[in-house]
Amino acid sequence: MKILHVFSMAGVAEILSKECQELGHQSFVVQMKSLDPFGFGEHYGNTVYFDDYAKLLEATYKASFEADYIILHDFVEFYNEFPKNKLILYFHGTKLRNILQNDPEFHRIIGDFRVIVSTSDLLEILPEAFYLRAPCDRSLFTKQNISSDKWLTINRDYQKEYIEPKIRTKYPQVEYRNRQEKIIPYNQMPQLLSQYGNYVDWKFDYSKPDPKTIQALSCTAIQALSCGLKVWDYNGLEVDPMLLLNYDSKNVAKRFIEWLDPPN
Repeated sequence: MKILHVFSMAGVAEILSKECQELGHQSFVVQMKSLDPFGFGEHYGNTVYFDDYAKLLEATYKASFEADYIILHDFVEFYNEFPKNKLILYFHGTKLRNILQNDPEFHRIIGDFRVIVSTSDLLEILPEAFYLRAPCDRSLFTKQNISSDKWLTINRDYQKEYIEPKIRTKYPQVEYRNRQEKIIPYNQMPQLLSQYGNYVDWKFDYSKPDPKTIQALSCTAIQALSCGLKVWDYNGLEVDPMLLLNYDSKNVAKRFIEWLDPPN
């Protein structure tokens, strides 16, 4: 089976491609270089980068004739650029919420495609979608020798003036790391996480003036679990480490393949 991923979010396409290749399938990613500041594609070596959207779309269109499936991540405004019978839409969160808020008619268009969502809260918007957990590459995020009791959370700079005080109401000791200001290459994340003993996972949407809590685990939270940190949620509760098995990239890739092409 030949699987072509167009764009990627949080390394999902790159990790799935890696695992699908190990399962015997052909898979690669096309991505804008500017959209991969963390170096997911460079780490896995399965990504073709472009500096121009038009060139990316042109090259992807040509490659689509040989692909069995085209997985379009978040950038669904380009859905008309590819053969409809091969196209699958993959949503990761904010983009879907914004699209349907600004263009309710797009809900009808989405209904013409098979759809994947990466967090369970998106099923409230698209209950007919296939929920596929974000994969964690446990060959990279291996168990670390955790000796620190320090606390870390990684969140965005936008709306930081609201988000940081909100997190500190439950976790006053936490270090708030701005993910835009201190970019850590993807393959160096285990080294960073190993310097801490606790990770606070508190995701927010982009509501104005005050962002609302999203009740879903982030990719970084799963990576922290895989490295052996304790992970804490927005309720002040520790996340069950056993959940990690559901996010293991090998298990996620098998579910992905079975859904793409169910056995007869």
